[in-house]
Amino acid sequence: MSSRQQIAERERDLALRQAQLKAETDKAQAEADSAGPLARAAKKREIAVIEQEAAEAKAALTERELDSTVRKPADAARYQREQEAEAAKAESIRRAEAEAERTRLDAEAQAQATVARAEAQARATAARRRRRPRHRRPRSRRGRGRARRR
Repeated sequence: MSSRQQIAERERDLALRQAQLKAETDKAQAEADSAGPLARAAKKREIAVIEQEAAEAKAALTERELDSTVRKPADAARYQREQEAEAAKAESIRRAEAEAERTRLDAEAQAQATVARAEAQARATAARRRRRPRHRRPRSRRGRGRARRR
């Protein structure tokens, strides 16, 4: 081979090598250029996930605060009202039962007093009858007394 041919081949090899390096460089540059938007998109997704987790944590905290400041006091107040109502109901029932018992005892006492008065009247009537004479004069009938006077 001649030296010119060798030079031409070497120049051709050099040009190929330069083209190959340029292609690799362009490819690397293209990847770097596209990596920026991909990296930004990945970062945005990561930020969105973090924000979502923060929102969920805040919602859970708000729920716990609502439980402790609103629901539990409301439940306690409702329970207290229920207990007071039950106590009032029991007291009302107890009073009604006591009043019914008092009424029953009063009625029983009145009945016994009525029986005692009736028995006393019966004894008094029987005693009066014993004191009266057994034979009484018959009462005159109307008209008989006039007829005899004539």
